[in-house]
Amino acid sequence: MITIHKLKHNPRKVKNTFCGPAVLAMLTGLSPEDAAIHIRTHQHLRECGRGEKRNGQSRVVKGTYFSDLKLVLDEFKFETRTLLYQPWRNSARPTLVKWFNEIRSIGDHPLLASDHAHLLSAGYHWMLEHKGMLYDSFHPKGTSLKDSKYRRRKVSEVYSIFCGGADYETVRRSLTKR
Repeated sequence: MITIHKLKHNPRKVKNTFCGPAVLAMLTGLSPEDAAIHIRTHQHLRECGRGEKRNGQSRVVKGTYFSDLKLVLDEFKFETRTLLYQPWRNSARPTLVKWFNEIRSIGDHPLLASDHAHLLSAGYHWMLEHKGMLYDSFHPKGTSLKDSKYRRRKVSEVYSIFCGGADYETVRRSLTKR
């Protein structure tokens, strides 16, 4: 069973409000600053990009790939499955509204199930979809699709996130009925 945790910033570190650490914090229960530390350990402390500051171990993390997030999710015993991956074909990618409506119209697809969530990249911004609500760094308490400012952005990547003991076979069967 996946629960979405509230964002609790660590007061003794530089505040990290970017989408990658925020999504990991909501899934794992860490603070976004601690999630950034986990991401940095898997990025092998890559060189600072333009505009990034290195402040000891509290450097903020800007720009994450799914491979960075997956390694941290594996640490916390989450399983991930790829549903959609089209980062290079802009014309073929659905908007967030179209993706959301197609998934909901499948019928027995467990979109509103509590045993998994969707991690998606819409407009180069990481978001979580869980029980029909969207969570990101701008809306940590969740928002509906109609209130999201990313509803017309192109979705390039979608991953299902499961707890370690989730029944993936029933979800897989319902996803292949398209």
